[in-house]
Amino acid sequence: MEVLLNIVEILVPLVVTIAAGYGLGKIFDLSEDTLVRVLTDFVAPLLIFVSLYRSSLSGQSVIRIGGASFFVIGSIGLIAYVWAKLSNLDRRAYLPPILFYNTGFLGIPLMYLWGGTEAMNVIVIYDQIQGIAIFTVGIILVTGGFSTKGMLDVLKSPLLWGMILGFCLRYAGIRIPTLLLRTAEFGGAGMANLAAFSLGVALRNQRISFDRHLWGGLLLRVVGGFLLGVLGARMFGLTDHVGVVFVVGSALPSAVFSYIITRRYGADASFSGTMILVSTLFGVVTIPLTFWAAALFL
Repeated sequence: MEVLLNIVEILVPLVVTIAAGYGLGKIFDLSEDTLVRVLTDFVAPLLIFVSLYRSSLSGQSVIRIGGASFFVIGSIGLIAYVWAKLSNLDRRAYLPPILFYNTGFLGIPLMYLWGGTEAMNVIVIYDQIQGIAIFTVGIILVTGGFSTKGMLDVLKSPLLWGMILGFCLRYAGIRIPTLLLRTAEFGGAGMANLAAFSLGVALRNQRISFDRHLWGGLLLRVVGGFLLGVLGARMFGLTDHVGVVFVVGSALPSAVFSYIITRRYGADASFSGTMILVSTLFGVVTIPLTFWAAALFL
């Protein structure tokens, strides 16, 4: 019961912020394009840069978590790709909310409440691995694949350069002036709430349709993510609390940023928006269930 209450407490700010975007988007003429552009070309690159620059990724456990993370992301991406192809769906619109999940804004506070700093450190590593995947594979996916245009769009993305600079400066041991780092941190601090607000604005004219593609996407995201998480944990020797955090993390609701990146690069973002909203609301039930089931499977 305590875990359920903690999950509700974490989800409420996310849902309220989405609702605020929806309400204000109905009242005022808010521009989705402007919100998304500010988020993807200014706020998010700064946050990514600061996060990677301050990252403490190292050690054998990180290698195992990283390997398991890439296994889950790659496997669920392949399954979703096959489903999209068989169902004649636009993979640029369909794959992102299944492929990427909320290990950051939702996962980090959730794991801290569940298992303290030790559990939080595991999901932070998972989240950073996901970040690398989103801002490389994700951008390539929504810009049309490994085409000349797609690769040029990737190279022009401030998101990618924020990731590259943060990673390179961190591991080259180059010290950044404190004022510059604090400025970047300040500029990127609003990413989570701005992303949620932008999603709410996008939902103002959208109808939620519970068709077979939505149910299929939810099953892939939660059930598929859970089963692949269990398999990945066993393959890479993730046991005890590390394994539980990894498995639950693999079955979390869709990441808000899957909508943002889809919208930013011109794909149809309606499916992403619906998946994020519905999977987040269902998370009140699915997250406690995955904690319970993870303890049984590991």
